[in-house]
Amino acid sequence: MTPEVYVSGGGGSGATAIPVLNDAGQVTAITVTNPGLGYTSKPTVQLWYNGGSSFTVAPADITMSLNAYTGGLTKQGLGTLTLTGSNTYAGDTLVQNGILSLSPTVAGGYLADGADVKLYTGGILDLNTGATDTVRALYINGVPQAAGEWGSAASLAANQSALFTGLGKLNVTTTGGVLTYSISGKVTLNGVGLAGVTVSDGTRTSPATASDGIYTITGVPDAATYTVTPSLSGYAFTPASASVPVMGVNVTGKNFTAAVAVGYASWAATNAGSQAANLDYNNDGVANGVAYFMNVTGLATNPAINGTTKKVTWPNGGNINSDQYGIQFVVQTSSDLQTWTNVLVGDPNLINTSAVVSPPSDGELSYTLTGASPKFARLKVTPN
Repeated sequence: MTPEVYVSGGGGSGATAIPVLNDAGQVTAITVTNPGLGYTSKPTVQLWYNGGSSFTVAPADITMSLNAYTGGLTKQGLGTLTLTGSNTYAGDTLVQNGILSLSPTVAGGYLADGADVKLYTGGILDLNTGATDTVRALYINGVPQAAGEWGSAASLAANQSALFTGLGKLNVTTTGGVLTYSISGKVTLNGVGLAGVTVSDGTRTSPATASDGIYTITGVPDAATYTVTPSLSGYAFTPASASVPVMGVNVTGKNFTAAVAVGYASWAATNAGSQAANLDYNNDGVANGVAYFMNVTGLATNPAINGTTKKVTWPNGGNINSDQYGIQFVVQTSSDLQTWTNVLVGDPNLINTSAVVSPPSDGELSYTLTGASPKFARLKVTPN
């Protein structure tokens, strides 16, 4: 039967622990799961067994140490977080949004002398004390600030910023360096990691994923929002891209779900950034859907009207079969570029050569402009 550990006395409260057992069921150590607060002397530690028997750990086997947290603190979201007492965490302090108020009720340091303070527009560090606190470096919106005295206008500090309030000051001892971070996550297909995917933030690209599907983009500058996009030929991704703000810490958990792309989705995943058919991915003046119809994989050119025959011809690259005319693609005409009318199947000026040319080319599509009106023709593609 596993014994229970009880901690009492010592002037504090809240400490909890569990026993560590070997294969024979013997207690070999005790693991503290919560150090509690306020202990001024060694507490009494007892192991209670089923049936009411107990064993008290000898005071010589108990060691007291400072209850310190080496991690940092990040303030997110609106509202105010107030820190009272003497803070013992040793990592950096970030204020991304809202107000972080340092309002100590006891004497002593408020932030670790060797840690950094990182402030971002939308966040306020309230130095609610008349004292000066020493930190290593100060960053404002990712930019390292000069060493020296910092605070609000009310503090009369030598260096001032609107991201400070209160009468306290920061003594910044070092001018920091350029900050870069990483963006990481996982790409899965049917719940399993997908290999071969590269993920880009628009400037930097991750190495291709291994079989675990995990990607990491490194060297990402601080204080900016990036559009992160996965890519692998033959696959579509959800979301197609993600907007990722980087603010003072590495960003994790930006995951994507892959699906085997078919039809337009497959073509667009490779050639159009998985954009919709009505958009123009490479800004060449040809909508993605029309480029898909012509099976153009780079810059496309809209076909011109033949000056002699008055005919405009769209070559069908075989992505959309002729039996989908009027469903997935349709020729439209206009006299003013404002109102467009569908050309119906059977119109003598509409020619689809697919009747004599078999897939995959599936023929070309052309339309002959006759008379004074209409003056314009276009191809509208709505692929499945």
